[in-house]
Amino acid sequence: MLECYWYLPPPGCIKVNTDGASSGNPGNAGWATIYRDHNGTVIGTYIEGLGVIKNYEAKSTAVVEGITKAIEQGWLHIWVQWTQILQQRLIRPFKLTMFCGKYWQHGIELNSATLM
Repeated sequence: MLECYWYLPPPGCIKVNTDGASSGNPGNAGWATIYRDHNGTVIGTYIEGLGVIKNYEAKSTAVVEGITKAIEQGWLHIWVQWTQILQQRLIRPFKLTMFCGKYWQHGIELNSATLM
């Protein structure tokens, strides 16, 4: 059994936990995110279906949408938690920029938020 810990964000910070999955690879997919403040209080959630896509695309979409929705809410100091595998596949500057291009077309910029 693997022991895992979830930590509260510091005061003034919002923690963003995201996940995406598909039934098959590719398959019907969706993503979800939950936002918590420094007390652990849930302050927002989102969930959305994505149609038929690959699993890592669903997980990547969850991160991008999670960040985007946080910025739209005015939560600019955020702690995004994702898996190491996703980090290796997406969160390299080149891939993140390419992937986010289709999402961040409405004046939302990643550099307007502080990511922990």
